[in-house]
Amino acid sequence: MMDFAAALSSDSVRRQYEAALFLHIEGDLAIVHLPALLACCKGVRLDRDLLSTDEQNLVECGAVKLAFIIGCVGLDPSKPVHLEVMRWLFDSVHSSNLGLAASAICALGFVGSDKENIVRCLQSVIREDLREVEHEYVTLRALALRTLGRIDKELASQYLSSEACFELRRASEYWQKDGPSEWVAKDLDWLSN
Repeated sequence: MMDFAAALSSDSVRRQYEAALFLHIEGDLAIVHLPALLACCKGVRLDRDLLSTDEQNLVECGAVKLAFIIGCVGLDPSKPVHLEVMRWLFDSVHSSNLGLAASAICALGFVGSDKENIVRCLQSVIREDLREVEHEYVTLRALALRTLGRIDKELASQYLSSEACFELRRASEYWQKDGPSEWVAKDLDWLSN
């Protein structure tokens, strides 16, 4: 069994990433590691053009795991660390680091509460222009619309004629290029309604 506290307090970014990667096995008990994981993620200097592979993995995985932990225990606005996590996720959605931005967008779908602020954030991404550099097939707008669909399919359906929806359909084809995928079909069933 991994010593998550030791790994997250380690000077090794690789150990921090490995801890983040497996933290979900703790379920609700992972909440005790929330401040340490957030500190690890915030400790990565994002103002550099290139991060090491371990740093990139840490912030991307960390975004998802932070949201997962909050989702497991429920967002408690009376706890400053919960609010700090949400602030970091919302800020990360607009990060110039596309991997982190994409991970943060997807992570918001795991929070399970704070729906009003999450929806507002996702809608802002859906309405934004494409960034100068985007993934060839999967844009941030498409990811935001996919995440919105996981939260509120009816609301997501209002964007069926948007550029984000066109991009999401193209991303769906990309995700299924090696054959039909159950998770894509299930996740995007609202697109065909």
